[in-house]
Amino acid sequence: MPYDICEDEAALDLIESEMARRGVTQQLIDNTRATTEHRMLHELQQAIDNNQSYLLESYDHQGATPLHIAAANGYSKVVEYLLDNHVATDVKDSDEWQPVHAAACWGHVSLFIIYVLDLSRSIWGPTLF
Repeated sequence: MPYDICEDEAALDLIESEMARRGVTQQLIDNTRATTEHRMLHELQQAIDNNQSYLLESYDHQGATPLHIAAANGYSKVVEYLLDNHVATDVKDSDEWQPVHAAACWGHVSLFIIYVLDLSRSIWGPTLF
């Protein structure tokens, strides 16, 4: 959204007033932004329901798995769902990136933490302590 990156106060005021005039609310923006994540989560849940769990670790034309895509886009619900279903976390895409690299690169710190905590659980058991 333009207002996400706008630094000029006058331009920001103009954008916000035009959004208000058109009935664009923060809730509408949040819902629209979440649509793709919800669709992806639903498709992955359907894959499990239809005994197609292999789709949770499928690769696209760039070697990215659903975990790569979710991590790069900040889709925390999808990342948690995939980790709960024990997908591989160390797979590399065609750029030799693992999903954690995508999360870190795009500034999704919370996903990076989720990923590290999941990794520590798999190494040390249910908790770090």
